[in-house]
Amino acid sequence: SNEVSVPDENSVLPASYVRFYNMVPNGNEISIFINDEKVFGNIMAGKGTDYYKLHPGIYSIKFATSDNDPFYEYKFKALSGMNSTLALSGSENVYTVSDISGAAPTCFFNTAYVRFVQLSMTAPAMDIFIDGIPVISGILFGEVSAFIGVPNGVHNIKAVASGTGIVYINEKFKFPSDSVNDMLISGSENYTMSIITDINACS
Repeated sequence: SNEVSVPDENSVLPASYVRFYNMVPNGNEISIFINDEKVFGNIMAGKGTDYYKLHPGIYSIKFATSDNDPFYEYKFKALSGMNSTLALSGSENVYTVSDISGAAPTCFFNTAYVRFVQLSMTAPAMDIFIDGIPVISGILFGEVSAFIGVPNGVHNIKAVASGTGIVYINEKFKFPSDSVNDMLISGSENYTMSIITDINACS
């Protein structure tokens, strides 16, 4: 037999990193299990975790109530060298996970990057404006926008129901230089926008 033994490729590939955000609007805390091992507990609504290191591969991720009763399972493919953010959203026993990943473009001087993630199952299509300029038309549930470059500093973000004058979100956010900012839209009837800012993420 002339077979050549091949080393385990997982031992040489760069690791994958994943973090989690609890965007379920009912306000309950959740715990997270990866392949039945509890890795995070008591994640408050609207909050997230640090990154967790995984070897590249496919994993079973279970989301559980704070008393460790699983209510939703998600299959996750951890890609080598990738940072992923998994945001759990939903209501009335219907849940979904949005995988927010992908590398940011290269930063220019005094620039930040912004993208929008629609996590509300009940929200209408929304148009997004930055400082009064339309940048996204009709973002729908489950969609993650492309990265938008903005000068660093404070900007006004407005979300309006498409084709109407109904303003759901009208807030100011500060975007540091060389940062990547994920803007998570969540809620039902009353919609909110949460920001995840990663400093020096695109330099």
